[in-house]
Parts: sequence; C-alpha cells; structure tokens
Amino acid sequence: MPSHLIATKPLFVEAGDTAGRAIVAIARSRYVTRGSLHAVYGPLGLAPDNIDAWVAAGVLHEGTVVIDPISPDEQTYLALTRKGGKLLATATGVTVEGLSPARLRRSQTRGHDVCVGELALAVQALAEDGQIALHGVEVDDQKLVVHAIVEGPKGPARVALRPDALVVTDGPHGRTALL
Repeated sequence: MPSHLIATKPLFVEAGDTAGRAIVAIARSRYVTRGSLHAVYGPLGLAPDNIDAWVAAGVLHEGTVVIDPISPDEQTYLALTRKGGKLLATATGVTVEGLSPARLRRSQTRGHDVCVGELALAVQALAEDGQIALHGVEVDDQKLVVHAIVEGPKGPARVALRPDALVVTDGPHGRTALL
C-alpha cells in the first residue's frame, strides 16, 4: 500500500467500497478503536494496510487511551484529521469536518469520547446490516447543546445540558430519537 496520496484515489480506495464506507463511519463516530473498526469492516474487506496507509498519510490520527480505569490495558483509537476530512469530501462527496490538532491533543475525556464513538460505530453497523433504519447519528458535543428549565431557589433557571450523542431511527412507533 503506498503511503503517498494518489489524485485518482485520494483515500487509496475506490469511492463507495468497504474502505470508503469505513472511513465515513470513522468521520461520523469521531473516535473509534482500531479493533472495533476492524471487527465491523474487516469481514467486509477492510485491510489493516488501508488503516496504516491512512495514518501514514495523515488522513487519520492514531493514539492510545485507557478506557477501563480498572484495567491498565491501552486501546488504539483512530480519528479523522482535518486533512482526512478534506480528502474524504474529494473522494466521496461526503462533507465532514475532521478534528483539529488541538482537539486531537485534548485527552482528559478521551476514554469517554472513544466509548461514545464506539456506540456511534455500532449504530452505523446495524444500519448497514439493515437491522435498523438510521436517519442520523451525531456525537459532536459542540453541536449537541440542549437547555432545560430547572426550578431553583430563585425561581426557574436555564441549565445547559451536553448530551453525548443523538441517534435518530425509524421504529414501530415512527421516528424515534435517543439523546
């Protein structure tokens, strides 16, 4: 697998193939473990070489995080970079914003962010398998600001809430959202 970019295949893959779908899933999930990505897309043809090439070319950021504080085992996670977002738009027409270097460095809540991304990846995998009708998934905490009115000692107060994710699906009772 080449480590340099090719104009006709900016993500080293044909648009719409399994690897292309995998990188779109990473973009929508923000952070996913390498193991989970391979568990979902490996059986469909995603080669570890694709991931290595994306990391080498700066399309993906690769880092490690301890997800379970009781177990010191580190997990390797992946995230789409800004460069990757631009290349993804060129290759697939899907417009997403990759993560900035500053957001990739911020790591106090990285374990939590990876867990939220794993949920988003699982929901997307269910949708690709036809098990749910997914209308959308959003995990960017900057976009998911919700307010609630809470009664306080000085009367009603507006409190900002920061949900982890929004998943919108169709179910037996119509459109349903999980926040």
